[in-house]
Amino acid sequence: MGSADDLIRPNVIGDADLVVRTGITAFTGPFPPPPTPAAAPIGIAEPFGQGTAVPFVVAASAHAPASQPGSPVVPPSLEGVPVIVAAFGDLDGDGYVGVTLLDGDPLDAAIEEAELDPLGRTLVMAQGGQGSGALSLLAGGPPGARLAVVVGAAAYAGPMHPGYLGGVVPDGPMVMTELPFLPRTDPFRAIDFGGLAPGVATPGGLLAVEIEPSYEPDPLDTRVGEHFTIPVDGSAQTVSLAVGQSGQLLRHGLGAAPDPATFRSATRRPLRPGLDSAGGRAVYEILRSLFLADDGSGNPVEVRVLPLDRLGNVADPTVSFTRHGRQPVLRGGDRGRWSRRVVVRR
Repeated sequence: MGSADDLIRPNVIGDADLVVRTGITAFTGPFPPPPTPAAAPIGIAEPFGQGTAVPFVVAASAHAPASQPGSPVVPPSLEGVPVIVAAFGDLDGDGYVGVTLLDGDPLDAAIEEAELDPLGRTLVMAQGGQGSGALSLLAGGPPGARLAVVVGAAAYAGPMHPGYLGGVVPDGPMVMTELPFLPRTDPFRAIDFGGLAPGVATPGGLLAVEIEPSYEPDPLDTRVGEHFTIPVDGSAQTVSLAVGQSGQLLRHGLGAAPDPATFRSATRRPLRPGLDSAGGRAVYEILRSLFLADDGSGNPVEVRVLPLDRLGNVADPTVSFTRHGRQPVLRGGDRGRWSRRVVVRR
């Protein structure tokens, strides 16, 4: 996928195969509408699942357009099938998850690529045609800059038999909700099992499944356009919404506004929402280190001292934080001066 000989049929749009809803743990009738951002459940990001997880339920949908799901399919659909549920965040706060031009900014594609990395994922086993659980989030923001999150899901359909991947992966096509990209669907490439048959799927265990694009969306490609873009206003019908809130303030660290011309999405270059010095929403690259070229005087680099939680998210600055000894004392409580501007000169 993603090569020049790909055959893309823009007039063929998939139907609603799988539907997720957050804030509930079972469907007792037709699919309810997805929650609005104001009514979406809040997940507090803390390591090892010690924060507040987001409850969810997922089920297959009877044949219907993606714009309006049908009714939940009753067993044997998805019976005993492992279902992957994943969260993707609107890191730049433009109202969409994914690479898009709908925000009016054609230069921030590299920043928006960071939104294709899951900010939480889990596995549940479908029983009675439904799979339910709770999803822990890795990222969130402080009050005033909480993170809008889209929750989607994918599962392999079909029967299981011992001759196919040890009888623990269905021998059928992948069905999925809307996702911000087209994922890898070949189980031999998506599931890491070291050449041996994969182990039995265990809810709550380590997840040896890579959720990564097989085809990264390009809104400039007229064949694809904005079909992979997911709005975070509650209008996308197969996915659901959540709100990510950062955990307790633990320390301070450095952050910088990402430069669209030089930023490249990578695991070690996390982007997180926060507030600027005036109390407005901003996005920061949380710095692990800072390298400065020896190019003589001038050309200063501006970074900020940010309050951070245990996962490196920008935390609520209203919580007091004090460093004793000879270190300066930094206290929260003043949203107008929640971070310190630092200019690093060579």
